[in-house]
Amino acid sequence: MELNDYVSIIEAMDIMHKDPTHIARLCRQGKLEGAVKVGRDWRIPRTAAENYVPGPRGFATRKKHPRIPPEWEGILSPHPPKKNGF
Repeated sequence: MELNDYVSIIEAMDIMHKDPTHIARLCRQGKLEGAVKVGRDWRIPRTAAENYVPGPRGFATRKKHPRIPPEWEGILSPHPPKKNGF
């Protein structure tokens, strides 16, 4: 690959329509194949930026809430009681 085949994070931002910090995170995680760090900057192969397919959205951040049995509905409150009236 030649130097023209690589793009900066700012150029990748225009190609991928993602935030620059998100692109840098993808580079650190190795999810943009061929991305290399040159000094403080990342150089990303243009083909990797153009062919990037995001994974499932929110997969890691979803929390499963336990189901409350129907007989506990009147007993439990979803929020703990406030202390000192605040």
